[in-house]
Formats: sequence, C-alpha cells, structure tokens
Amino acid sequence: MVQEKHFEQISVIIPIYNVEPYLKKCVDSVLAQTYENIEVILVDDGSADGCPAICDAYLQEDSRVKVIHKENGGLSSARNAGLNIAKGELISFVDSDDFIEPGMLETMYEALSSSHADMAVCDYREVDSLGNEVSQRSERIVHDEVLDEAAYWKRVYEPHAIRYVVAWSKLYRRRLWEKVRYPEGKINEDVYVLHELVHACGKIASVAYVGYNYTVREGSIMSSKMKKANFDVLDAWFLRIAYFQREGKLEEIQKELSECCVELLVRYHLCNTTAEKEQFHKYFQEYKSLYNQAKREIRMPIKERIKTIGCEFFPGLLNLVARMLYKHMGMR
Repeated sequence: MVQEKHFEQISVIIPIYNVEPYLKKCVDSVLAQTYENIEVILVDDGSADGCPAICDAYLQEDSRVKVIHKENGGLSSARNAGLNIAKGELISFVDSDDFIEPGMLETMYEALSSSHADMAVCDYREVDSLGNEVSQRSERIVHDEVLDEAAYWKRVYEPHAIRYVVAWSKLYRRRLWEKVRYPEGKINEDVYVLHELVHACGKIASVAYVGYNYTVREGSIMSSKMKKANFDVLDAWFLRIAYFQREGKLEEIQKELSECCVELLVRYHLCNTTAEKEQFHKYFQEYKSLYNQAKREIRMPIKERIKTIGCEFFPGLLNLVARMLYKHMGMR
C-alpha cells in the first residue's frame, strides 16, 4: 500500500433495497479496502426488511459511513441520492448484493492516477449467493491499457462488453458527474449515461484485475431485465446514436444500429401481449428511421440489411433462427 497516494477521498455509493441476506458482506468488503480514505454512502431505498437497521448499525460503528433513508424510487433514484451528498474527489458504485475484493479501490486508483485518467475499469466475476464463482474463464476480458474515447467504444462492442457499460467495477473522477444523473424510472439506466461519461473523459484506465464479485440471483434487477419486454434500452441507444451523429462517429453508428436490431429481436421474443407487440413495431419504426438516415452516409453490410428486413417482416422467424444458431454454436 502506498499511503502517500491516499489523500484523495473515494465516495462509495451503495444503493440498498430488500437485500438483508447480502448487505453485511457487501458493506464489510467496502470497509475492509486497503485504500482507507473512503466515505461509504448507504442509500436505503425504502427497504421493508432489516436493511434500515443494518445501515444504522454501521453508522454507529464506523465514522466513514453515511446513511440515507428515503422512499422507494428505484436504483437510479438511490444512486442519484448518493451522488448528491458525495464529498469525495472520486466516485465508485457497489450494488448491495455484490461484494468487492480488498484491493479493488486501491488497484483502480493507482491505475487512474498513474495514467492521469478520469475513469478506471476493472474486471468482474460472477458468483452465487455463497460467493462461489459460477462461470470461470481462462482468458481475461479486461486488459491493462489506457484508452481514449474511440478505443473505449471499440471495447464496448466486443463480446462480454457489459464490463465497460455497467456503473459498478468503475472508479470515476467526481467532475464527470457534475451535470450527469441517472434517469429515474428507467431500466438499463447505465446505458443512458455511458456516452456522456466517456465523452467527458480524457483517458480511461483499464485494469486486468478481477476486483468485483457480481452475485447472480433470481429476482435481481439484472435477471428481471431479461424476462420482460421492456424497451427502455432502445431509448438509451437512440440517445447514444444521436450523440454519435453529432460527433460524426460513423463506425459507432453502424455498430449501434446493429445492436439495436438484435435487441429488437430479443424484445420481440419477450412480447406476450398485443400492447407489447405494438410497442415493438413503434420502436422498430424509430430504428428504421435512424437506419435509413445512416444509409445515406454509411454503406451497410449485407447482413445488416438482411437483419433489418427480417426484423420488419419476419421478426418471429428471424428470432427463432438466431436462437437455433446460437444454441448450435454453444452461445447461450
């Protein structure tokens, strides 16, 4: 540990809602960080279990802990409440059913400070409710490198890119959040703000270090996202495309449109009602308008043209074929 580097305070924001079995492990992992100059902001988002009492107990036990009790407003609302009172020069988010390795903050801080970056990102592992790794990979997804904005977007569109999108497993300069807050009442809130954060960064430090443990559990926000025909992520991607258009990032527009088309097919598979299918067609028309606009400047690959036609006229069939191919290739 390099004590002289620890003069900058890190505000760690933990949004909390009905996670009593997981909360102590999460908070203890943050308080046990080798980087000790931290404030830990526990945001009780209207929990109906024992979480409020646990938060208050930590408030009495450790002077670095702050507690907010608020009415339930969702994950974005809880993160925003933490951002509004954070005092640290740096910001990090940890979800309350997850936990972090003892050296996570220090490792990312040293990478960020040595490269004069504005954001740092590390790798994560998936664990079960007991903390056991559930999917081991021999290769590392995140590498030791310093990225500019263009290079970061390339990483976003690679396989397993969620590491570069999610709010957690990151360390941010506080200035990135001066005018940015998460959209409240939305799912996939991380996607909405990513382009604003990345655009504000001069450099981004990537660290080949598995510092974050993401708990895979039934009933979590992440698992519920995969089971409902919610179109919020399309709204977020349309905002990102508008940003790419303003910045003249043609390659990124093409990749984003490709992702949007795939996501539309996924959402079609999840549609169970007439109203949901009407939503699908509404979002497809918005996607198609952006696609046609992009075609005037970008030569779309043949596979993208086929996907778009299939999504418009045969979404169910195209979705079925894609799922069969993925299953055949072992891509579940």
